[in-house]
Amino acid sequence: AIAALRSGDDNATSAPAIQWRWRHLANHGEVAAALELLREHRLDEAAIVAVAASRSGEAIDWLVASLGIDGNGSSPSLQQRIEAALVTQATSLSTQLEPELAELLALMRCYVSVGRRDLAWQIAEQVNRSDLQLEESTVREEMLSSLAAVYRDDWVLRLAVRPGQTSISAETQSIVVGGLVDRDHGTFKTLIDTYGRMNPQTPLDERFDVVCSLINGKVPSSWDPTTDFQRLFDELTMGKRQIQRVGGQAMMAATPQLNLNIVELFGRHGETELADRALQRMVGLGDIAAAFQLAENQMASSNGRSAESLYKSIIQAIGAQRPSRQTVFGATGTDTATKSVAALWLLAKRSTDPDAISKLNEELRIALCSPSTELRSSVAEYLAGHGENELAAEIYERLLPMTAYGAREGTSFYGVSNQFVSLMKDTNIAPAASWFDIAARGTLDPRYPATVAVSLPLHVNRWKVQAAIDRGDASAVTRHLERIAALDPIDIDTAETYFPKLAKAGMTDLAETKIAAVLREGESYLERFPLDAMMLNNLAWIASVNATELDKAVQWATRAVYLEPDSAIYRDTLAEALFRSGEIDQAIRIEKACLIDTPAQWHLHEQIRRFEAAR
Repeated sequence: AIAALRSGDDNATSAPAIQWRWRHLANHGEVAAALELLREHRLDEAAIVAVAASRSGEAIDWLVASLGIDGNGSSPSLQQRIEAALVTQATSLSTQLEPELAELLALMRCYVSVGRRDLAWQIAEQVNRSDLQLEESTVREEMLSSLAAVYRDDWVLRLAVRPGQTSISAETQSIVVGGLVDRDHGTFKTLIDTYGRMNPQTPLDERFDVVCSLINGKVPSSWDPTTDFQRLFDELTMGKRQIQRVGGQAMMAATPQLNLNIVELFGRHGETELADRALQRMVGLGDIAAAFQLAENQMASSNGRSAESLYKSIIQAIGAQRPSRQTVFGATGTDTATKSVAALWLLAKRSTDPDAISKLNEELRIALCSPSTELRSSVAEYLAGHGENELAAEIYERLLPMTAYGAREGTSFYGVSNQFVSLMKDTNIAPAASWFDIAARGTLDPRYPATVAVSLPLHVNRWKVQAAIDRGDASAVTRHLERIAALDPIDIDTAETYFPKLAKAGMTDLAETKIAAVLREGESYLERFPLDAMMLNNLAWIASVNATELDKAVQWATRAVYLEPDSAIYRDTLAEALFRSGEIDQAIRIEKACLIDTPAQWHLHEQIRRFEAAR
């Protein structure tokens, strides 16, 4: 099968056929063969997949050779190539991205991944000056999308709106919103418009910066918390004003522009009173989602009677709905009513009322006989979020075969299997991993991002390692670890999570052999890319948690902190490496310094307690 996929016949050389061939090869660990095949078809895509498989050096070599720039990516050579690529794109008769520019964007992603942010930024900043239009996007939007794919959301925010710009395209908004805490287009647009009404003279780029900061929980320098949060609340509550004609007369009408994401925004900034007022206002306007959230807040605050009353009113309101008339809560689906029944069942369990528990359990199970896969999935997620894992797992298990053949409502088999894995990973991972393995096959379709051909098989094999550890099957553990190494020889997640479990399960020799192999690959990588602070930090961390190569762990972590001194994460890794090396007092001092920058990080408090207990 591998030989046939690699060579192909005359009927297997079309672009779609090549996509299927290389994805199947990669999915089964034949990454080198997959990349060789893909390079002939799409060099830029091959480079991106290579980076996902920890083959960044190969990816950069391919791209610099194709683009004709020197191996170090020196600025003059790179600048000239960017200029030439933009000229080629501008004079092209095609409305698609030309290969040279596509390869430059892939090179930008590679440079981000190996810590060469200077060169990556040079490409991003220069391409961002272009206004070239493609068939369905612009060159700028392709660049922003590439940055978002490598989680440089900070760069996306810096480049998305240029000074003097007066509008934001729908595609740019989509890219920006995907990197914000609240990934909701409506909330983003509402806040942009509202802030514009509050400060009509403020340019769009400044409004954009303020809104994105607020959504992400940061207070902009131009924002006065003592007055501006109240002003924002007042403006949102008053809503957008519009002229409406009633009985032939023009009247000013306004609709409040509140939603649950805005309620959370106020809460994120510690404005709990404004958050509560916004939620109450939404409930008063008949917002069923707000009523349910208010009931959830009451239950979380142990105000059971108030929560019970709210849940019952929600159920009654939804039950009273008719096509011809609206209730006080407005039209909504039955999933909220079913979740309200589930909430009442949870409250009954807290009060230990056996009759109520039995009655509500029966009502809940009757509701879950609904043919609606969306309803079942929503309720299962709700129950799992409240710790009712047994019933949630039962719902997911019944959903899996239903969604595997496609659901009318579009409930994703992949999504259900992913939720099932999340629920079962600490108890019985084997069946969940098998379901996800089947679901992942659906992502071999070329419509899905190229990197999933590597990333999803990694997830599956990690979970199968866990299942094999649980049943003490060393040969299966070895088999799945070999597949992981074939997919990604520097897979940090496996080294961090599963190698220590191998040692605890008595497979010490196997754990030592595998961690040594990962660290060797990592050292080789760092010889070429010594400025990659993330890799330095990751290697230091996995060496520390596996209690091996501690001297190197301290060196790597120290260098990572030198490169990124503001990162509390990297300083935490250095503290861990020092602690494991016996430098306990120094480790404690570093962790306490981290708390000054990130006092809400509970992990740091736990680290300090653990370190102090070992004195």
